[in-house]
Amino acid sequence: MRSPLPVALVLLLAVSGVLAAQDSDAPRRGKIDGVERESDRGDKGSGDGCSCGWLLAIGEDAVQLFVPRGTGRGYLRYPYAHSADDPQTPFMVRSTERGRSFVTVAINYFDDAGATLTGGRVAIEAGAALAYASLEGAVYREPLANETDHLYTWRLGAGVLPRPGRTTMLRLGVATRGLSLDDGSTAGGLELEAGAQLFPVRPFGAGVTGRIAAMQWAGGDAFPLRELNTTGSVFIGRAEIQLGWHWMKIGAAPAFGGPTLGTRVWF
Repeated sequence: MRSPLPVALVLLLAVSGVLAAQDSDAPRRGKIDGVERESDRGDKGSGDGCSCGWLLAIGEDAVQLFVPRGTGRGYLRYPYAHSADDPQTPFMVRSTERGRSFVTVAINYFDDAGATLTGGRVAIEAGAALAYASLEGAVYREPLANETDHLYTWRLGAGVLPRPGRTTMLRLGVATRGLSLDDGSTAGGLELEAGAQLFPVRPFGAGVTGRIAAMQWAGGDAFPLRELNTTGSVFIGRAEIQLGWHWMKIGAAPAFGGPTLGTRVWF
């Protein structure tokens, strides 16, 4: 079996090349510029604190409702790495004899469907039994007529991975979310995450993840950040080739939305 690392490297080079390209027909104002206007209004706000208690309450209730009582669960080496004695198991196994953990590294490219906006994302995730932790960073770049705007986002999260069935793995978690702009504006807040990873039949997969964060500009007003990611994928050994759609809306600024292409490697 060929190593999946060359696939990831080729994709990373392709993403870097596209992000470096300039658009000669760039507009004068863009979507990131809309986020900058949001931050300007936020800096002039009353400075009231971000009300995040409802996010914590929802997260606690979700964990109590969906986390199975039994913890005797492990994983195959990677999705669809079928063993001879259990060829129907796509990824999650009841016995922990074959290991209780997994690690994934993902690289994705995003192209906004309605603007010159593009982006790149790198995410690392580790899971053991029912728990998972993730670290993610993304940069968005939007060439305009007189300048190029940038938006940077990051998140550090943790949660649980309930299993309602043989082919489905749910995702319920909380995260710390942050973003920054070229003009020095920064914001942060608490985020809730909910989603599902499906392994319907070898070698295919599908996933959907929704996120909502209660954010606040540094020294300014609070605002919501909403994000939805959907993917369809094909597994080639330890490599997962992904095609999907990314949508994100920051406050009242125009929403980002467009296709994504990427790869995720399972270790």
